[in-house]
Amino acid sequence: MNLLSELEGLVGENLCSAALRLLLIRSHDIRELFIDLLSQECRSGPIRLDSHFSCMLEHPTEDSGRWGRLDILLETSDAVIGLENKLHAGFQEGQPHKYLTTVMQHAKGLAQLRRTDFRPIVAVLAPRSRKKEIESIIGIDENFLNLAWEDLLEYLMLAQPHLDSMTHVLFQGLKSYIHQQLALFPNFAKWVPHLKRKFDSGGTSLQREVVGRIWQFFPDPGRRISCGDSWVGYYFTDPSFGTRGWYGFVPKKEISHGANNPAELVIATSFSVPFQNPPFRQIEMAVGPKFIGASEIHAWAVEFDNSWITPDVWRENLKPLFETYESILDGRNRSDNG
Repeated sequence: MNLLSELEGLVGENLCSAALRLLLIRSHDIRELFIDLLSQECRSGPIRLDSHFSCMLEHPTEDSGRWGRLDILLETSDAVIGLENKLHAGFQEGQPHKYLTTVMQHAKGLAQLRRTDFRPIVAVLAPRSRKKEIESIIGIDENFLNLAWEDLLEYLMLAQPHLDSMTHVLFQGLKSYIHQQLALFPNFAKWVPHLKRKFDSGGTSLQREVVGRIWQFFPDPGRRISCGDSWVGYYFTDPSFGTRGWYGFVPKKEISHGANNPAELVIATSFSVPFQNPPFRQIEMAVGPKFIGASEIHAWAVEFDNSWITPDVWRENLKPLFETYESILDGRNRSDNG
């Protein structure tokens, strides 16, 4: 199994999920420890890992006519577990409850095939700092559980003496990446003036790092960075629903009206978003709608400052974007089903 091909082009939550899946497949010890920790948190009783284990990445789901995906779907000897990986991104409408139906259906089909019962479980894997938020969402339903990334990594360290060299490198890489992601921007206050001061071809190293970190705060982001002489960022939203979006840094010359700094962090969409000013300043892009490949364009420069050092600030400020996007998708689904 080629680790690089399995992880190529992935960032943020997608990279963490793919790396975790590889660890579960490659190491029996990691697999046992992972299931043991899930079992400790499970409200419906212990989870058995005897003769059967399966681990699938990005399992498709459907809820009220809308397609989605579970980050990981696990099968054990007596349970089907849908794993939703959350670092800093907010929960979209219906998450994580909308995944339970898919997990229950999978458990029912597996029960018919193997002639034994399988419990449906949805597990949310998130930073320890989000524990209260997630527990308020999942409530006391025994089909749901919450697991902290920090607790998981600490527990999996027990397997280190038994790992082959490649798996050991993968585990250490995931551990380092998660710790980096949880910190988000430990030096952001120092970066702020440099992010706005200039724009190099393809973006400065700090600008590329920032767009890679905030990827997880945008709805349906692409996996590959988009960069050129005068832009660096990511496309987001699902164009199959008639939506287009892009965020990233551009130089002042790419903005025909409203630029205040030599380099600006920009959000451009094919739909209007009720962003507040400040921190979002309406601008006009010099290239017009073709910048995002849409018939119209709405664009804003983000007036970030030192206070944007925490994930909560990014999540809260970008909430109007998530809510607008969700309402568009819901409207399209109702129209298609009507």
